[in-house]
Amino acid sequence: MNHRPQLSRKATILFSVLACVVAMNLILSNSYTRKDMFLNNDGSPNDHTIHIDVIADKEEEPMYLHPAAETTEFSMSDHNVTLTASSTNATTTFKHYDGVVIVTKVLWQKDVKLLLRHLCMLSHAYNDRMHYDIVVFTTLPWDQKNINKLQDMVSPAKLTVALESPPLEEQMAAMPDEEREFLRTRCGLKLPNETLSYTNWCTEPGYKTKTTYSSLGYSWQAEFRAYHIWTHEALKDYKYMMWFDSESVLILLNSHTASLHNSALVSKVWDKDPMKPMVEDDLIILYSSFPYGQFKNTVVKDKMNKHYNKSICQISKCQGSGLCPKFCEPSMNFRVKQIGGYHHITNLDVYRKPVHQQFLKDFVGIHRFSREMDDQIAVTIPALMEQSMRNDGKLGVVNGQVAYDLNLMIAHHGHYDDSTFRKVAPRNAAAKFNKFAKSDPTLKERCKL
Repeated sequence: MNHRPQLSRKATILFSVLACVVAMNLILSNSYTRKDMFLNNDGSPNDHTIHIDVIADKEEEPMYLHPAAETTEFSMSDHNVTLTASSTNATTTFKHYDGVVIVTKVLWQKDVKLLLRHLCMLSHAYNDRMHYDIVVFTTLPWDQKNINKLQDMVSPAKLTVALESPPLEEQMAAMPDEEREFLRTRCGLKLPNETLSYTNWCTEPGYKTKTTYSSLGYSWQAEFRAYHIWTHEALKDYKYMMWFDSESVLILLNSHTASLHNSALVSKVWDKDPMKPMVEDDLIILYSSFPYGQFKNTVVKDKMNKHYNKSICQISKCQGSGLCPKFCEPSMNFRVKQIGGYHHITNLDVYRKPVHQQFLKDFVGIHRFSREMDDQIAVTIPALMEQSMRNDGKLGVVNGQVAYDLNLMIAHHGHYDDSTFRKVAPRNAAAKFNKFAKSDPTLKERCKL
């Protein structure tokens, strides 16, 4: 028998009305107009606003950064940034940390529309508050007009479009004859006058995938992110890299080339700052997803032994949080689970250390443009080796966002955040944008695409 006191019908109705009034007051008190966030009361820019002059429809040299060029970086002193957001119930205060850069990569300027949406969603969710610099790596040069579009979209943050490497023709000319002919054969070039491009489809001996080949541009991005990115001129003044995929991947569909958007899109306003644990807990890497596939090529086992005098055979989640490697012993299976590459925050200084650079150079191998030697395992191994070499023996410096209750809602491959959560996300980029906008109507005002 239920002995709990029962409310009268009138009391129930009155209670419901009062609850609605309280809820409405909370919602209204936490609302804000984002476009005024960085303006003074009189509408003038505040002290933290950075002006970027955009010159449209004018013929001039593109302002991308060549790997060998000098770059002038913006530096902001530490300060706290306060936001009262409609998606939170309280004021959120984030600290601005020095040496942070947001980084992504594309093949060419044909991805400008994809990038505009991607960067605007990220700015709305996070960087409109923080003003961290942004570097967009590109394989092929951009026109100044498209660079201006990106700069205008993320302003007042500073954005640089940086060339990853010299032109493909120069790279091939620098190759030994045998290596150059090996690459041409891999990519199906038979006549001497045929020109290799990043859209060529190339096989890779010993690498088994569903298609057994991929575009040269996609293979290059794996090599670039595995080894070259850590010491690139465009990142030399930064310590922390917040990486997001925004690659438009070329695929074969019914014998025709098609484009697949493979971006990691932020899908809500962040109420917690991932840079806080990254910096204050001195992490090597703060990842979004683990495990994200596994690596079985035992050639890498030998390369680890060569550079670290030990090799990792297996990786599992530690009790509590973080990742724990199992170092190889006789008869142990070599199946290395890897960190997801679509989003992570890394300590660049760690990956720049000579021991890790020597391993990564050996890791990508003597044959250029290898797809098998992937950026995901390349970001995983040095992090865990560094963790094992630290004098304090502290675990947890290779850790996941879930350990810090960071629900960043980054959509990739049909799911949000860590794939183990199985939170289904739209696969289409426009659908991801619309779902974000449905939960936060101010997004469409911010991102007038």
